Amino acid sequence: SSKQERIHVFPNPSAGNFSIELNDSESSEIAIYTIKGERVFNQFVLDGNIVISVNISDLPKGIYILEVRNSGNVYTDKLIVK
Repeated sequence: SSKQERIHVFPNPSAGNFSIELNDSESSEIAIYTIKGERVFNQFVLDGNIVISVNISDLPKGIYILEVRNSGNVYTDKLIVK
C-alpha cells in the first residue's frame, strides 16, 4: 500500500488545528516546515496507529509542508492555514 493511504490529514485547509491520522504500526517523525524550509513543528510518535493533534494557529496564514518519516519512507503533503 502507498504512503498516501496510510496518512490522513484533516481538516485541510484549517485555521491551524490539524489532525494527522497515521495508519501505520511503525514509529514516525512528524515535521512541519514553512515553504522556505524553516521547521516550525516536530514530534516523534512511537506508536503509528494514532491520531496526532497539531496546533500551528499561532503561525502566519499560508502554506506549510507536512513531512512524515518512518523506516526510510517519506510522506509529504501541503497544510493550508487560512
